[in-house]
Amino acid sequence: MVFLGVVPLGFAVFGNYLIPLQIGAKDMAFPRLNMFSYWLFFAGGLLMLSSFFLPSGPAGNGWTSYPPLSDISHDGQTVWLLSMFIIIISFSSFFFEFHYYHISNEGPRHDLERLPFLSGPTDHCLFIVTGISAARGAAFLQLFDRLLGTSFFLPSGLFVNGQVAQVSGGGNALLWQHLFLVFRAP
Repeated sequence: MVFLGVVPLGFAVFGNYLIPLQIGAKDMAFPRLNMFSYWLFFAGGLLMLSSFFLPSGPAGNGWTSYPPLSDISHDGQTVWLLSMFIIIISFSSFFFEFHYYHISNEGPRHDLERLPFLSGPTDHCLFIVTGISAARGAAFLQLFDRLLGTSFFLPSGLFVNGQVAQVSGGGNALLWQHLFLVFRAP
């Protein structure tokens, strides 16, 4: 819902359509980067939806994917993390273009003092990019935990199915929450 619905519809669709109209420009500043962002999002969305057809099923940890449960779950979580990583790269390239477009002199009547009122919140894209970068780093570290056996988020002494999990230890599940909280509430 969040990665395939709220953020793309809230920012990409309305931003790509309304902001050029409000400023009076013909198109976004970098149309090829915009299209790259779209196709990268499309590929990440297809990958995320394909996890429903895995034999082990899709990710079952919610959209926040809190560890340590997400680190010890089945293969659907790995596919979800890979697709989330691709979608976050797509968001980052879109928000870079969006922020550049908004502060550059693309439109004929563009001046930061004369911006339309409803396009003002889009100036906060820099904060959104910061949050998305933190989520991208968190997804990367969780992929390392799942695929390479590191323990950024897995604490030592973790019990899984009544047995102590053999992890390298020293990780902290709160690290994920701190990194992901920057994404949720920049």
